[in-house]
This record gives sequence, structure tokens and C-alpha cells, in this order.
Amino acid sequence: MNVLMITGVYHPEISGAAKQCHQLVNALKEQVDFTVLTTTRDPNLSPQSKFGDVYIFRLLLNERNFSDYCKASLQLIKVFLSRRKDFQIVHLHGFSLKSCLLTLLSKLFNKKVIIKMSSIGHDDPISMKQRSFLLYFFFSKADIYVGMNPEFNRLYQKTELLSNRYKQIPNCVDTNLFRPVTNREKMTFR
Repeated sequence: MNVLMITGVYHPEISGAAKQCHQLVNALKEQVDFTVLTTTRDPNLSPQSKFGDVYIFRLLLNERNFSDYCKASLQLIKVFLSRRKDFQIVHLHGFSLKSCLLTLLSKLFNKKVIIKMSSIGHDDPISMKQRSFLLYFFFSKADIYVGMNPEFNRLYQKTELLSNRYKQIPNCVDTNLFRPVTNREKMTFR
């Protein structure tokens, strides 16, 4: 199985989503081949690189203006079209305007779309519906929606989206790093 993972930031840039995507890639690397498509504001980062076994494509966004977004959209289309035979699934971390274009391309080329909703009040189904018709239209075309907690499920169930497309997958915790401490360790820490 091959997946095109879409995230706003990826290695070597750091964010919670970038770390989460990287952990997901590492956890599934035996079963899934990932390619990452991300954006950056750092002109020093290569537009194409490899981190481990993962190819990373970066779209440079220098300024927050219409011209820059048009250039990035053309780059996005170019990367998608040039790599379209290399993946069957598009995995969106969060949902934004660029996700609309990616969803459209995915549907045109028979790719499955997974949306991992990132935050309540931003890209949950109710918020998407309130934000704009266009965003919600493309949001509603996903094959699977992933929420991290019961609140995403509650909001999802309030919509006309098919209930069997929602999956709840909590964020993982590295139990080797984070674990309950013993009473002795508590005393030492104090």
C-alpha cells in the first residue's frame, strides 16, 4: 500500500502534526510506503528530499498573498500528477483550502481520501460546514474521517455524513517514555 501524506510541516521543521506524521510513518513503515507532501516558509529547505525511506516534497510559501498561493497550487498539481501512480491513498492531516484541490485531484484519479481531523472548531464537520460551502463540499467527499476523541464523533454524528466512514483513533503515547511513576520516583522528583 502506498500513501501520499499531506501535512503543513514535516521534518526537519517541527510541529505537533509533523511529529505525529513522522511517528505514524515509522509505525507503519513495514506495511505502507509513504510519500510526504508539505509546505514550508523556509527557502533554504530543498523542494525535494528524502528522510529515511520517505520522499518529501515541499511547496514553498514565501508570502501570504494570492500570487504565492497560485504558485504553490501549481506546484502541488505538478507533484500530484507526476507521482499519481505511486500511491492509492491521500491522507490529509487537517483540512484547508489546499485540501480542496487535493480532494478534487484524488477523486479525478480514483484515489481514496482519509481526513484526520486536527482540531475541534477548525476542521471538524460542523466547523467545516459553517466556514464555507466550498470547504464542506470537498470535505464531504472523503472516504474515511479520523477523529481523536468522542467529541469528534459527537460532532460527526450531527451531520449527514455516512456514519460508517468515521473512525476514532486516539493520539498515541510512547509508553517507553511516558509512564506512571512509582512512589519512590515521586519522592526522588520532589
